[in-house]
Amino acid sequence: MIAAVRRPHCPASALPTTTTRKKTTKHSTFTGWRWDCTKKTGNAHGVAYARAAIGLVGMSAGNATAARKWLDRARLDAGAVADHNRSAHVLHKLGLLMHRQEEPAMAAAYQREAMAIFSGLGNDLGVANTKLQLGQLTAERGAVRPAIALLEETLPTYRTLGDRRSEVDALLLLSDLNESERRAGPAWRYRQRAAQLSHTLRTGS
Repeated sequence: MIAAVRRPHCPASALPTTTTRKKTTKHSTFTGWRWDCTKKTGNAHGVAYARAAIGLVGMSAGNATAARKWLDRARLDAGAVADHNRSAHVLHKLGLLMHRQEEPAMAAAYQREAMAIFSGLGNDLGVANTKLQLGQLTAERGAVRPAIALLEETLPTYRTLGDRRSEVDALLLLSDLNESERRAGPAWRYRQRAAQLSHTLRTGS
């Protein structure tokens, strides 16, 4: 059994000053403090966590080069300390980044590796999220039926865990793919279910 990894804790001496704390409302500033904190404490798990966070900031800013650099380092750091959960999450983000960079083969490879790790950890949501991404990648490469199969496998997990937003995403993709295959019945049913869930999300009922 793999032990859970705690997020890094910073001693009082590593906390930001009053002036700096005001600036932490910006995610990038807070991430910078987190990186400084982990370097001061020497927390190897924290270094992987912080590098991954900086990579996500790069993705949000549209800086693919910086994002990949930090995520690659985070993946190596997580692997060095056997932080399997962090490794899987970083691989998933790398897959998303490669998808944005229109490198579908590499994106799929990262997602499959992430899915294998999530599965080994018993992380059902992680498996479903990687299957959702893989389904989209598979469809874009022209393999519609395998894509539909992957997406359909995510639905029971999202329903069980109550992740309605992800379920809506999967349902809409399934509707579009079935429509492209001229399967009007399934396409309509998936679209109707997505509409019902979207209404529930909007109204909170």
